[in-house]
Amino acid sequence: MKKGLILIFSSMILLSCVTNKNSLSSSFDSSYTNSNETTESDSNSAAATSESTSETSSFLETSSSTNVTTQSEESNTSSHSSKNSSSSSNSSSSSSTSFNQNIENDDNTLKNPREFPKYEYTFSNQETMTGTKVNASLASFNCEGYAQGVTGGGIIDESSKDYIKVSTAKEFIKAIGRKNYVDKTDTDFATRPTVIEVMNDIDLGWNTLDSEAQNYADVIKANDPSTHPTLKKVGVSVVYITGRQNLTIYSKNGSKLSHACFQIRAGDSIETNNIIIRNLSFDGIWEWDDTGKYDNNDWDQFTIRGDKNPVHHIWIDHCTFHKTYDGTIDIKYGATNITISWCSFIPYNKNDQEFMDMMNHLENNQSDYPNYKAARNSGASFEDMIDYASINKKVHLVGHSDNNKGDENIKVTYCNNYYLDCVERLPRLRLGKVHVYNNIYDASNTESLKLKVRSLSNWPSALAFSENGTQSTNYGQTLMENCYINGINTPLRNNMKKVETQYVGSIEALYTYYTCQNISRTWDYSKTTNTDVHFNGRYTFKGHSTKGEDNNLLRPFPMVPLSFDTQQFKNDLNYEYILYEPELLYITQNNKVGANVIKFSSQQWMSSTYTVGQVQDLVLPNDGVLGSSTNLNLNRA
Repeated sequence: MKKGLILIFSSMILLSCVTNKNSLSSSFDSSYTNSNETTESDSNSAAATSESTSETSSFLETSSSTNVTTQSEESNTSSHSSKNSSSSSNSSSSSSTSFNQNIENDDNTLKNPREFPKYEYTFSNQETMTGTKVNASLASFNCEGYAQGVTGGGIIDESSKDYIKVSTAKEFIKAIGRKNYVDKTDTDFATRPTVIEVMNDIDLGWNTLDSEAQNYADVIKANDPSTHPTLKKVGVSVVYITGRQNLTIYSKNGSKLSHACFQIRAGDSIETNNIIIRNLSFDGIWEWDDTGKYDNNDWDQFTIRGDKNPVHHIWIDHCTFHKTYDGTIDIKYGATNITISWCSFIPYNKNDQEFMDMMNHLENNQSDYPNYKAARNSGASFEDMIDYASINKKVHLVGHSDNNKGDENIKVTYCNNYYLDCVERLPRLRLGKVHVYNNIYDASNTESLKLKVRSLSNWPSALAFSENGTQSTNYGQTLMENCYINGINTPLRNNMKKVETQYVGSIEALYTYYTCQNISRTWDYSKTTNTDVHFNGRYTFKGHSTKGEDNNLLRPFPMVPLSFDTQQFKNDLNYEYILYEPELLYITQNNKVGANVIKFSSQQWMSSTYTVGQVQDLVLPNDGVLGSSTNLNLNRA
């Protein structure tokens, strides 16, 4: 039975624990169509949203509130086994009310969308915790989404030769390699179930590797840093996870892997599948690009690509990703059945010494960086530049190019993730299918800086704010459910550069909470009378992106939406999942998202499904007011 989570205020409110079940394949389907296209032509010239400094008109906010009914059914959740359960029937009803933009006169509406009332959690198994501790059901952390069924290396005894503990860069590269560098007679090394435990932080920078490690086939030198004084010293590597199957890489303590880009790819004659990466932190592949384009270095934190042979069933869970130069997790060339869950994507801050080395270098050498200097001369302070540089623009690119037909096979789930000051490619989809649910997109810090920059007359255009949120183009299909979006000017976008129909994608948000200040946007809808939208003040909307017309700024931008049968999209899903109330996601995610925030045993980290047990030591604030970033342990640093 799916564990339902109930929040009790003055009356009981169901936390929308909805399950969606269809059949799960008993084995991984290797029949994927792949393109052999070899040229890299990712479009990084996403059109920036036009923002006007003149905000002349306003209108009432609309809140569309939907109460989602839970229907739970018994299910068997063993890995690689068939599920022949019928789909759950999810019924909903909606109602609309209007309230003023200050959100002050409606008792059912929060004055601040990040503040929550006093709480009590009750679990469906009748275990109740109130106050400061919550022991959540482990079932919350089952592998959901398109990667459901993944097992990685499985549960392996630590004394086994296939349980490999790594503490150095050389040990790590050996362990993830496509062949056994120690025992050359070990011919099934790449496919035999294997678990790699990362014991401590590891620097994988190219210049830190000794000559033996640099000669391994699974690591190469990345493009040289050009501006960052620290990265010039340590260098950046590209580490390949190629032709591996049945592999788990994890850390018990949330260890950090620094100064390396990772590529998960198929081998020349072998596919890559059944890979799990959990409880790791990734950092150290960003430097300032004064052009503002961030194209030259080609540093992506992760690239998952299936151009030679199929790459499928990849689960990245409970990881922390810091700001990256280019993409954070890019998925291309038909790689499919991928889930990114319970991860945090966070900006840098002044406590990060490596980041501040870059910022101090810029400040002390302004003549070498004309756009940085122009921004400072426009009136931006050094603190403003720190805030600006911390923003993460390119997060998830899904689909290699506009015409790579193999990308039609891509299927990705993003669920229960926390995005702080990430404003673009959440994700940016071409051709495939993406399911997004229970995510927090909090760009409120970016929003405050953006509003200040609007008042600066000479801010350089090369450093313009680009806020295109979740993008679905080229006949791609993106379904968003029960998400919380704060401070992104264009939360949903269905076209990036060309007006022809083939460049438009389907995108819809269901039961999502959206709030933003001083929105400025130009609509291209032929049926819309307001060609320019300027909303002065705090705008808040809760409901479906299809509801309403001019007063619904959650609806897709800028083209007339394509017909999108969201019910059929859900019917076609091969997995079950839980939905939470969008306003309460800060409670749901507290002390649960990112690396090194939950306490698991080795066996639990090696598992992908849980039937019994609770997550221990999840401490909530005891003042009853949740949502402040200073109170929530969301692993920002």
